[in-house]
Formats: sequence, C-alpha cells, structure tokens
Amino acid sequence: MKSSSKSRIRKKDLLVAILDFFTHDTGRSYNYQQVSNALGLTKQALKVLVAECLAELSVQNHLIEVSKGKFKFNERGLYVEGVIKRSRNGKNYLMPDDGGDPIFIAERNSRQAMNGDRVRVLHSAKKTYSEPEGEVVAILEHATTTFVGVLEVERSYAFLVTDSKRLANDIFIPKDKLKGGKTGQKALVRIVEWPERSKNPIGEVIDVLGEVGDNDTEMNAIMAE
Repeated sequence: MKSSSKSRIRKKDLLVAILDFFTHDTGRSYNYQQVSNALGLTKQALKVLVAECLAELSVQNHLIEVSKGKFKFNERGLYVEGVIKRSRNGKNYLMPDDGGDPIFIAERNSRQAMNGDRVRVLHSAKKTYSEPEGEVVAILEHATTTFVGVLEVERSYAFLVTDSKRLANDIFIPKDKLKGGKTGQKALVRIVEWPERSKNPIGEVIDVLGEVGDNDTEMNAIMAE
C-alpha cells in the first residue's frame, strides 16, 4: 500500500492492511512509524491515520498494546464463540456468546455448521456488506443431527429433502441405509457424516414415517421434529 498510488486511502482499507501486516509477523511488536514504513506510507496525515487504526484495532482486541505506542498481534482475540443462524440464501450469522454484534459467515466459510450449532469463528477485519465477517474453524456442539423430510430415491442413491431452517442442503443417503423407504415418503434421518469438501451431509434413515399427506404420517413427522 503506497501513499503515492492513491490520492486517498480509506480507513477501512487501512485497517485491513494493518491487520494483514501483523498476521504475517505475529511475534513482534511495532509502533505507528514502523507500520507506516512497512506499508510505504510517507505522508504525515497517513501516519496519524495509522496511529488511529492501531488504537482502534487494540480496542477491538485484534492487537495488544505491549508498551506505550507499541502493538503486537493478539492471536486469541480473533476467535469468537457463539451460535450460528443460517439462511438458505447463504447469508449466515454468528450470534456471539458475549452478546457482541452478529458476525457474517459466508456459505463458503461455514464449514458445514448447521443452524443452532455452537461454533468457534475466526473473526476477520475484512468486511462484507459493511458487516463484520468471520470463518467457522470448529464446530463445538451440534444443535441436532436428526431431520424429517421427503425421500427422493434414484437408482444408486437417495436424498432426504428437508424444509428445516437448520439445514440448507439435502441429506445424501446410501441405498443400503434407506430402511425400505421409497420416493415420496416422509422419513426421519440422522446425519452420520459430513465430509470436509462435500456440499451434502451423509445420513441414514431411522424411521419411515409414511406417505406425504396421510394424517398419521404428518402427526408422526410433527412429533419427530
């Protein structure tokens, strides 16, 4: 980031650049002059802005002020725990345990976490839609692993299509785990695995509830949920 390359540097861009600088050298501490030099910022006004950003990042717990005016990366401060709230459009949020502001979690960064799961998130200084953004690094506790939905059975595999807000994707079911279920029937399925790179979790049928629309089936589905 060179001061001569842009007539104006936005503060939010400078915050990201400074935090990125510290994350690449987590063991050392720096003052505003050293950070300015590392980023190629020579104008005094920009150096003052760097000092403001350092103080702000310290308040946000991204940096630690180890001595007056000298800061280092806070490796623990970037991690936040809470409950994830999912939506089918991929705009998901972490609701922090400490009551802090919700943190946006893009679908690509959700690590297969389901709605209501307790997770640990790496909180980034980057922002999307002007909101804090993060990435799930660990699932601490699943809210549930069982879902009710309608079976779709193909020749060599099957899926459970669920309307549950807890799960954005259908559940893949191996043919030998169908328990006799057929296309169009409602079933109760348990997730047994969710491979790291897979869009869909893998499940097994616990119980076939019956035909869609049947009174007993719908009552059983409500009780299972």
